[in-house]
Amino acid sequence: MKNLKQHQHWRLTTVVALNLLMVGALTSPAAVAHDDWQTAGEHGEIHLYGLLSEGACLLDMQSAYQQVELAAVSTSALAKPGDSSLPTTFQIVLRHCARSGGEQRDRYTNTLSHDAIQPVVTLSFSGDVDPLAPGLLKVSGVQGMGLKLTDPQGRAVVPGESGQPQFLTPGDNILTYRVTPVRTSEKLNAGAYWAVANFKVNYD
Repeated sequence: MKNLKQHQHWRLTTVVALNLLMVGALTSPAAVAHDDWQTAGEHGEIHLYGLLSEGACLLDMQSAYQQVELAAVSTSALAKPGDSSLPTTFQIVLRHCARSGGEQRDRYTNTLSHDAIQPVVTLSFSGDVDPLAPGLLKVSGVQGMGLKLTDPQGRAVVPGESGQPQFLTPGDNILTYRVTPVRTSEKLNAGAYWAVANFKVNYD
C-alpha cells in the first residue's frame, strides 16, 4: 500500500491533436548518385501535420494530454455500493474564444442555450464503462469501483454521451472537471488502478 499513490493515475487524452513530425535521412553517395537534387549537398525532409479548427476556441495543448493522479483511497471509505471518496479535479483550457455567439440544445431537457456573444460548447467523454454501473468509467487493476465524472457545474457526465451546454466568455476559459471513485456492486479489492478516457469539444 505504500506505493499505491504513486502508481495511481488517471490519464486523459483528446481526440483532437496537433502533431509536428520532422524526418531526416543520412544516405550513402551511391544511393543518391542518380538524383540531381540530392547530390547538390546535405538535405532533409520535414512533414508538418496540423488541424484547422472551425470551433470558436483553441484547445490548449497542455489540456490535450493529461495524467491526473488521484489520491489514495481506503477500502473502508468504499464499504458499500454507492459510497464515494473525495474528488480530484482536472482542467480543460480553451484559449482565444471568439465573440461569435452560439447555441446548443440540451439533450436532457430539450431547452435551447443561446447567446449572441458567448460561445456555447458541450464536451463529451468516451472510454470503457463499468458493466455494473454504465454511468462510471471502468478502471483496470482493481474491481469493485468505477470513476464518476462531473462538469464545472457539478452535473454528472455520462461516458459516451454529450454533456450539457456550457457558456464560454470571449478570451480564455478554464473548465474544471472532477473525477470521483465510486463503489460498485462488485466485490472490492485493493491495488493500483488506472483508466483512460478521450474527450471531444463540440461547438454549434
